[in-house]
Amino acid sequence: MRKQFVIFGIVCFLVCVGLSGCNQLSDTSRADKIKFLGTWIGNVTIVESTTPVTITFFPNNIYSINLVNSTWNITDGKLVLEIHDTSMQIVYSYVFSNNDKNLTISDITGRTDGISYLVLTKH
Repeated sequence: MRKQFVIFGIVCFLVCVGLSGCNQLSDTSRADKIKFLGTWIGNVTIVESTTPVTITFFPNNIYSINLVNSTWNITDGKLVLEIHDTSMQIVYSYVFSNNDKNLTISDITGRTDGISYLVLTKH
């Protein structure tokens, strides 16, 4: 009976240790998601013309770009933006800098008709 108790204890310990790493990814995603919240301003250059862009990220996974709303999420450490009124998504890598006041996003989906690279400042 004592041997079964020891084996059961070891199995429980291994399960706890194995599952303890699962929260690290979600904690990181949650922390990054909080950093995104708010209004970000930058400039987009398209064919030698610079256009100001304002992106607002809301806590309910809605984002607004120049008053057009759609959904966003952090998935596997990437920013995923749904395209308004379509089932398409654009996936961006992102880097925060300057105490999380600057955000650089880069399109990793290979699209040529969207924003490929953008530096934003939080307001």
